[in-house]
Parts: sequence; C-alpha cells; structure tokens
Amino acid sequence: MNETMIDRLNAPEQVDRLNAISGEDINSPFQGFICEKIETPEFKHLIDSAWALIGHEFISAKDLTKGMFSAKTLEDIPDLDDRVRYFSDFARWMWSANI
Repeated sequence: MNETMIDRLNAPEQVDRLNAISGEDINSPFQGFICEKIETPEFKHLIDSAWALIGHEFISAKDLTKGMFSAKTLEDIPDLDDRVRYFSDFARWMWSANI
C-alpha cells in the first residue's frame, strides 16, 4: 500500500465508520499490547463493552435466562446502554472481588 492509501484507511472518518481502532498493529510479535488510542474519550465505549461482555459471559454461563439479550433481561433492562452498564459494573465488581 502506498502512503496515500494508508492515510485514507487511518482517517478518523474511516475509523468511525468501521468502529475500529486505527493505527495499532497487534499482529506483529514485536508489537506491544498497549493500545494508546483506547484511552481517548471516543473509544471509552469499547472498554465498557468489553467489561459488559465479560459480565454477560459469566452470568449467562450460570443461567442463560439472565444473559444480556435474554427475554427476562430485555424486559427488566430494556435500554441497551443501561444493560451494558449493568453487565460492565458486574464484571468490574467480580474483578475487584477476585471472583
């Protein structure tokens, strides 16, 4: 790829469109796993979503009716942002409690 193509792929519009983090290569064995862009405010939702996934996996492994998209959970917590917050908070609590 030439530099123009790379610049276009790393443009903020492209990153937003793909909902991906640009400019971080974790495919190289010499590359660190620290992604500095994840610390920027526009990517905060990715951290919350990752924690929510962990919470969902833990809870639904014990009882599928309590997973993030189960009928019961959708009825109890209809708003997706609220569900992400709920499952994310649960996972963070588990982590801090070493469960």
